[in-house]
Amino acid sequence: MSPNGGAERRLSPIRLSLFMVVVGTIFSLYTLRLFSLQILQVKDWVARAEENRVEVLNLPAMRGIIVDRNGIVLARNIPSFNVVITAANLPDDPGEVQEIYRQLSALIDVPVNLNQITPENPYVPCFSEHGIAQIAEYGRSSTPYQPVRVKCDIPEQIARIIQERSVDWPGVSVEIEPIRDYPTGSLTASIIGFLGPIPANQEEEYRDLCPIAIKLATPAWSCSFRISWQGKTGLGKSRSMWRARWFAV
Repeated sequence: MSPNGGAERRLSPIRLSLFMVVVGTIFSLYTLRLFSLQILQVKDWVARAEENRVEVLNLPAMRGIIVDRNGIVLARNIPSFNVVITAANLPDDPGEVQEIYRQLSALIDVPVNLNQITPENPYVPCFSEHGIAQIAEYGRSSTPYQPVRVKCDIPEQIARIIQERSVDWPGVSVEIEPIRDYPTGSLTASIIGFLGPIPANQEEEYRDLCPIAIKLATPAWSCSFRISWQGKTGLGKSRSMWRARWFAV
């Protein structure tokens, strides 16, 4: 058998034609799939891509300002600054994380380690007494991508310092929320303010009327009209585009 004869058998027209048919079939399948994705299913995939980069946020309506007939402010909203930690944004290096905790502890006067979070001693934002490490670990195990509050209602100057150091303290930030303030104090407290603890036998009565007052204070005039005065809860969309984030309502 000559070498030329073996080469001719290996490159016979039948085998060559079969090879071309297989390659052509594969390319045809890829072309059909590409046509299906880019032409037939384009709306579906665009909608999925938009859903991946858009987060719908619940925007609760703020309570308005109450004034008397002379324009004197009786009730208003003032900012409250809360220190929060987002566990997923903390550094991977445990030593660096501990250093952030120590610097933050010295600034807001909250211990790095204090009391373990247990069913008997649960974490209650702004009220429970736990260390920064325990609160951060709770956030890591329960809601790693949501901020958990470490300390609430800190002075504005401290909040500004934390915001300035946010570049060096990844995962640590300041949350601003409105709280109710009554400039007239005790003068109009019996009319628009809160009078005292809610009796246990009236808790259910006020639960739907004024949820923010449950277990805090007896709702008075402003809380009674809260449903008719407050605005409607809105929806906002937070979009991520490369490194930028913009917000639309």
